Amino acid sequence: MICNSKDKHVDINPILQVQDVRIVQTTNSASERYRLLLSDGVFTVQGMLATQNNDLVKANKLVKGSVVKLNEFVCN
Repeated sequence: MICNSKDKHVDINPILQVQDVRIVQTTNSASERYRLLLSDGVFTVQGMLATQNNDLVKANKLVKGSVVKLNEFVCN
């Protein structure tokens, strides 16, 4: 498990595969948000892509099947 209540500051960089990328409808049409479905091969988790990384989706660099390494992430 990446995040739990005991270990809030664990230094890990999980490598995950993108299972799905979907645009999220927001009330503010100026900013697009993308929801990602990520898997480590055993577990699946969904998350929101930081808006400063939207260009990766738009340039087709982050697509279904991509393998990513998380350098920074927040669990809540």
